[in-house]
Amino acid sequence: MYRDCPFAGAFVLQEFLPGCQGDWKVLVFGDRLYALRRRVRPGDFRASGSGRFSFDDPPARVLDFALDIRRRLDVPMVSLDIIEHRDRCLLIEFQGLHFGTYTVDEAPGYHHRESSGWKFTPGPAALEEEYARALLLFLRGAGRNGSNIGTGGRS
Repeated sequence: MYRDCPFAGAFVLQEFLPGCQGDWKVLVFGDRLYALRRRVRPGDFRASGSGRFSFDDPPARVLDFALDIRRRLDVPMVSLDIIEHRDRCLLIEFQGLHFGTYTVDEAPGYHHRESSGWKFTPGPAALEEEYARALLLFLRGAGRNGSNIGTGGRS
């Protein structure tokens, strides 16, 4: 299947960061952010697939970082794996075309930026509506680089 792919066999090495106890899985759909805290298994360094998940309230800097990454990638939606290391956020992985939606499906609500800061809105998400909403915002131009998505702008 990948025989003709120019990237077949390519891989990325990532520096091991000792002491990292987990990451944040943040799915950004337009201006709505769904966050899941993932902790590593004892004796392991990977948070992905650990099954040790919780819907904790992420720090504002994680949400700011995630929204900034979505803007820089200039996409309507994206899945981000973010760690906090030495008082800063680092992006360790992202998917922009195809990604799992567990975080949206199970989240107790979403975060969005208002002029006064981040606000959490409780309630279940309808995945199809989130995709449609994010695409609509993007196609209207609100999701492009330098946009007002996530800064209190309305579309």
